[in-house]
Amino acid sequence: MGKRVLTIAGIIAVIGIIGAIITANIYRTRQPGGLSVKAARVEKRDLTTTILTTGRVELAGEQEVTATTAGQVAAVLVQPGDRVTNGQTLIRLEAPDLADKVREAEAAVEVARANLAKAREGARPEEVTAAQIAREQAGVNLAEAQKKLERTRELAAAGAVPAADLEAAQNEVARQKLQVAEAEAKLQALTAGPRPGDIAALEAQLHQAELAATAAREQLAGTTLVAPIKGTVLEVTARVGQWVTPGTTLLRVGDPATMQIRANVAEADSGNLQPGQAVAITGRAFWGTTYQGKVARVAPAAVTRQSQQSSETTVEAVIALAGPAPLLKPGYSVDLKVTIASKPQTLTVPFEAVQEEKGQRYVYRIVDGKAQKVVVQTGLENELYIEVTAGLQAGDQVILNPTDKIQDGVTVKPEGEKQ
Repeated sequence: MGKRVLTIAGIIAVIGIIGAIITANIYRTRQPGGLSVKAARVEKRDLTTTILTTGRVELAGEQEVTATTAGQVAAVLVQPGDRVTNGQTLIRLEAPDLADKVREAEAAVEVARANLAKAREGARPEEVTAAQIAREQAGVNLAEAQKKLERTRELAAAGAVPAADLEAAQNEVARQKLQVAEAEAKLQALTAGPRPGDIAALEAQLHQAELAATAAREQLAGTTLVAPIKGTVLEVTARVGQWVTPGTTLLRVGDPATMQIRANVAEADSGNLQPGQAVAITGRAFWGTTYQGKVARVAPAAVTRQSQQSSETTVEAVIALAGPAPLLKPGYSVDLKVTIASKPQTLTVPFEAVQEEKGQRYVYRIVDGKAQKVVVQTGLENELYIEVTAGLQAGDQVILNPTDKIQDGVTVKPEGEKQ
């Protein structure tokens, strides 16, 4: 019974405290001064929306000079900072065996070319005559071998010669028949002229020999590395005596006139990024100087980069400089301020005045000393101000950072206005 009395007494005490708080709030809202609030006026001003990001300076025309053949670096003729012209020799390699390969390949081309020319011309008269004589002689030799075989066969039948002599005579006849066939085939080939298939085969051989010679000459030419563009030597990694293989980067060349900035814009900001937007460029290396540029390109797809603890999705953008930037150097990190949109003299309120509930934005306007909840339509915004397209007029006074005590109809007293 005692515990029940204590519980009821506690509940009554809590209700009393809540009632006292509510009464105090009602009293304060009705007191002559009202709740003290910070306020600001709805004003027209130039409003600019921007994206802040970072980037790195690079040369659009930057190119790497790489080895195309294996060899030893014999000479490095430039150093970083040197101006070079297109085609200027930069590095020489040593590869003595390549010259021998070129000579061998070119000799093979000459042989293949001669064989093809001979086949196209056909047989010379003296070659045909020689083939005819060879055919006749082969026939004579065959006839003599056949006569000898007949005599040997008779002697063998009489037991005058061993069987081995008969076998040898038979083998000789077979050999002479083969000689006749070969001589006949050669004579026919000479008198019939070249066959299309033979010409095609010889042409293919010549083509392959020419390809091999071209490849050998290119390898030899690869021992002299030249500048691919007119520009400035940015970096030299080659060292005299170094052995290099195809694909080894030896130096980098770029044209300072093609300087640009590459930036990775956060996914949340990338949707508003478009080519042609103005960009202000600043950096620690040129403190106090601001260069101007424009968004030149925006990548068509986002890229997600993974790290050990998180991932980041960004969209790559390229910034073109609007004019000379003598203090910029390739490799510099820079800060970028991209202007997304801008409106002159548009109606705005401070960012702190706008509240949002269930997807609807509103402010508390002060009318005759009381808070009035007003639904507003908004447009552009930045870190300080939000454009109001409907719901307010210039000169209206709105409450900043309203607390839960601010409700529709509550009496308020502005302490000061934000400028």
